[in-house]
Amino acid sequence: TSTIDGMYNMQEIRSLQNWQNDYPAFAWCASLGDGWYLPALDELKVVYNKSEYINRTLKAKGKKEFGVWYWSSTQDDRVSAWGVVMRSGGTYGYNKNRNHYVRAVSAF
Repeated sequence: TSTIDGMYNMQEIRSLQNWQNDYPAFAWCASLGDGWYLPALDELKVVYNKSEYINRTLKAKGKKEFGVWYWSSTQDDRVSAWGVVMRSGGTYGYNKNRNHYVRAVSAF
């Protein structure tokens, strides 16, 4: 439930049995290699604050720019998690079974 440390959230999820099947967003981020994780809510807010620059770089590299809404790794309650709207910076808790975008991050 950390709002500031997505890697901590990733480690907590990885300690659960069957985590790769039960938490596919975390599994996808982990599949990118060591150090990749689903960002926590406050980390995703930082990404939003830099999204103009990030989108410019993604576009220049021929990559897909940010979508509308991204999941964070921060759980709200047993059935909900937090996400960030990349067009406004708003944060919302939604049911975990909803389909939305995921963006993996890595510290460097």
